[in-house]
Amino acid sequence: MAGFFPPLSFDPAETVEEAFIAPPANVMENKEILEEAEKRILYEDFASVGIMPDTYLSLDELLSRLRRSRKSYDEEMIRRIFCALSSYSVTGTNYLSGRTFIESYMKRRRELSAVLETARSELESAERMLEQAETNLQNVERNPAAAIGEESKLTVQVVSVQNLDDASVASPAEGLLYKIHLECQQQVIETQPAPVRQGSCYLNEIFSFEVNQCRA
Repeated sequence: MAGFFPPLSFDPAETVEEAFIAPPANVMENKEILEEAEKRILYEDFASVGIMPDTYLSLDELLSRLRRSRKSYDEEMIRRIFCALSSYSVTGTNYLSGRTFIESYMKRRRELSAVLETARSELESAERMLEQAETNLQNVERNPAAAIGEESKLTVQVVSVQNLDDASVASPAEGLLYKIHLECQQQVIETQPAPVRQGSCYLNEIFSFEVNQCRA
């Protein structure tokens, strides 16, 4: 079954190594250790099917050898990474070294893990809001008069700002910080700044405003 993968993006100022191989900033030490262990296992598995760091392979050769591995690899993701990298190949051909591909594969896995973590966090926040809404509804059903009290709360969840690169103005630079400004009955709240990543900002913050009943 085909899976969904966010589009690959490149900064024209980056080299192939910077775009695909450079590790992300501010990674905790234990995460770095885990990633190094995963990378070592990946190198060993590739070597077991004849893909060495200095071996240059075409896409068909790469897929053919990986099919002999004891591990299962997503061939659609393999194709996407290879095709993106081959456009920037220093050899000017459709051949890539094992090292370049493995490092790029690891970076892509980190990106997908970050997307999954964001989606999981958004789901958990939505579940919490649903539970709170159900509790509030039960309270109102037990005591309808409470629904028209002097004060109540408005809860707002700011999940993300998307399609920034489709706006009528110039597309924002990668890494540019965005924040959302909210106002309600003279109350002002702002989200924490979040960087632009592939045309979107992921904020995932929840706020509550005190809402006063308007009197006639």
